[in-house]
Amino acid sequence: NLRSGATFVDIGANNGFHALLAARHAGPDATVIAFEPQARMCQLIERSSRANLLMDRLTIERLAIGAEAGEARLGKFADFFGSATLTENQMIAEHEAVAVQPLGDALADVAERLGKPVVPEMILIDVEGFEFHVWNGMKEWSRRIVALTVILEFSPVSYRNMGQDPRQLLTEFGEYGFTVSCLQGDGSLRLATAEECDMMAASNAQFDIVIRK
Repeated sequence: NLRSGATFVDIGANNGFHALLAARHAGPDATVIAFEPQARMCQLIERSSRANLLMDRLTIERLAIGAEAGEARLGKFADFFGSATLTENQMIAEHEAVAVQPLGDALADVAERLGKPVVPEMILIDVEGFEFHVWNGMKEWSRRIVALTVILEFSPVSYRNMGQDPRQLLTEFGEYGFTVSCLQGDGSLRLATAEECDMMAASNAQFDIVIRK
């Protein structure tokens, strides 16, 4: 689904696996932005980018994307190497101070540095239960984007643990002009019915979903 020359944004890029794939697939005219708050992971993305000769199309930003600008303590897990979260979790072993910005502001800063508009066609969000905050910081910005595909990990149990309503998140996607689809194991999409949205919101499982307009 990612065309040649596309703009792809990876929020929670970790070691850059998906950002690197997107940069290679979308070709030399692509614009790929990897937002990753962990300093070590950003170093790994940069090293891989250089090794694969993708520096001309991949921008690495050591930054967490959230609802509002500020600073936060990023918790890093003891037993899941490289994994981190801005949510509370009893398995966190250490913390790292990170900057946080809403997506629209972060992209505006990147566009100024690159000297060209940055309008994503596809966004990947995998932020270990922090998706609600990312969405709250980007939903008004999303109104200005005519066509956009967002792939995200939907983690209802994490949202409920933070006092958030998972069904509200799915409802808001529709209110902002997005359809909600379930990403199948074979890569195909199935449009989610209202009943499926209710089921996902009440579940303790995690789901890969795609919202698109």
